[in-house]
Amino acid sequence: MAPLRDAVLVGCLLIGPATTPPDSSRPDRAYLVRLVTSVQDADYRGDLPRLRSVAAEMQPYTSDTALASAAHYWRGFAHWRHALNSLNDGAPPDSVDLDFAAAIEEFRQGLRIDPADVEAQIGLAAGLGNRAYFHLRAPARAAGFLNELRLLLAHLREVAPDNPRMMFVASTSLFWTPPDRGGDRDQALAMLERGIRISAGRPAGHDPLAPSWGEAELHMLLAWFSLNLAQPDVASALGHAEAALLLRPRWHYVRDNLLPQIRRRAGGGRLSTLAFRVHRMDAMLAFYREAFGVEFREVNTGGGLVSRFGELGNITLKFVPIRDATDFENFPVHQPGIEVPDVKAALAAAQKHGGKVLDPPTKDRGRTHASVRDPDGNTLELYGP
Repeated sequence: MAPLRDAVLVGCLLIGPATTPPDSSRPDRAYLVRLVTSVQDADYRGDLPRLRSVAAEMQPYTSDTALASAAHYWRGFAHWRHALNSLNDGAPPDSVDLDFAAAIEEFRQGLRIDPADVEAQIGLAAGLGNRAYFHLRAPARAAGFLNELRLLLAHLREVAPDNPRMMFVASTSLFWTPPDRGGDRDQALAMLERGIRISAGRPAGHDPLAPSWGEAELHMLLAWFSLNLAQPDVASALGHAEAALLLRPRWHYVRDNLLPQIRRRAGGGRLSTLAFRVHRMDAMLAFYREAFGVEFREVNTGGGLVSRFGELGNITLKFVPIRDATDFENFPVHQPGIEVPDVKAALAAAQKHGGKVLDPPTKDRGRTHASVRDPDGNTLELYGP
């Protein structure tokens, strides 16, 4: 299982950082709870120093019989998230791989205490997949990680089919594994969608030391997958990324990395046409011809109207005649036309922010066309492949 090219960050409820530890020689459960919420907060914020320091603060709890299992899990979580956040910051692969190795060791330590701990098994599976990716140039070493990962995922899909964290890890494996080796991208997307439905209807857990992250992370992963399909579904990517950020408003990766990528794909475009509703056609043609060198041609634009089109740099000017004064009430005087990489995605983004679709997408000679009104009522024509 290869990790995402943009590191996938996950977490849980966000509270403030841990307070001063209790003055006691015996580990304190309440303080460990605060460390757990703190490490998840640091993960969402991309706070690498805090992830390191909280992992160190948890070390004494690994010697406490009642708390050792939880301490090993969350130390593994801290190392795992430090690695993924570091990837987003451009850390060298060797240092990142060391973090993954440390995470794996913590999850294994937890499983030595309780071999049936499903959450520790899920953490171990995630770490194995990440290490396999970092050792692709050493096939024998990567194969060792992958062989253990396959067996572990098969077991987890059987014993914890509705666990959202299992779905997070298993769907990543399905998405990246080649089809001839068992990969299935449609199955990966379906698994994430099912996990989101299950998570949304599930009450919050009562044990603050038990992992409960999942719903926001599944939205985030589905957004990333949707953006990176062979035929990207940018509208779906945008919707799921915004859902993830709504659930976890402090999520640095989603807010500052993933969403900007999606919005560039959804809203990226260039002005290609500008239509004018023209009343004094002869004067307008002369004005633009003499002032700017535009040569116009006649174009039948339907409804018995003969319009004039001309090129001004990279923009096509469209002069559409107004039959009578009442036309001003129903049509804008100016109407930009914008080339976008994905018409449906641009329409979806427009509707989220007060736009109104006038003409849904239609296809003609390998092109897609639609029109939308912005919040002030201006009409925009959209063109795309």
